Amino acid sequence: MKRFAAGWEQHRDALAAVIDKAIRPPATVLEVGAGTGQHAVYFAGRMPSIMWIPSEIDEAMIDSIAAWRAEAALPNLRPPLVLDTRSDDWGTPTVSAVVAIDFVPRAPWAATVGLLNGAARTLFPGGDLLLSGKIPDDKLAELQKVAKSRHFEPNGDHDVGGAGRFYTFRLK
Repeated sequence: MKRFAAGWEQHRDALAAVIDKAIRPPATVLEVGAGTGQHAVYFAGRMPSIMWIPSEIDEAMIDSIAAWRAEAALPNLRPPLVLDTRSDDWGTPTVSAVVAIDFVPRAPWAATVGLLNGAARTLFPGGDLLLSGKIPDDKLAELQKVAKSRHFEPNGDHDVGGAGRFYTFRLK
C-alpha cells in the first residue's frame, strides 16, 4: 500500500539542494531508511543521472516504496531493499553515496553505529555519507567521533530549515 508523509513535502527542496551539491553525477546512491518512498521518487525524478536505491527495514514501508516506484516508472529508481543497518552484510552494491534522512534522530544508537559501519564498507573511497535531521548536540558529537573512527571526515553542515541540518561526511 502506498503511504504518504505530508511533512516530507515541506522540506524536500531544501534537502534536494544539498544532495544536488554534494553528489557528483553520474552516481549510485543508497538511501537508508527510505520511509514511504516519496524521497526516492522525488530525488530520482529530479536527478536522472543518479541511480537511486531505496532501502528500509520495515516490510510495510518496502511495499509503499514499491508502490511509489511502480507509479513513477523511473529508469534510475531501483527496487527497494530490505536493510537492517545493524547487519554485517547489507547485500548492496558498492555505491557513490549513502543518504539517510531523519534516520539518526529516530533510530536506536546501535542502528546509527551500524549505519556508519555499513556505509564505510559500502562506499567507494571518496564516497559521501549524508545524514539529515534534528540531531541533538550530544548525539551529534558522539556521531562525529564514531564517524572519524570509521575514516569519515566532515565535509559539510547545511541548514535545511524545519528539517534540521544536513551533515555530509567523506570516506577517506
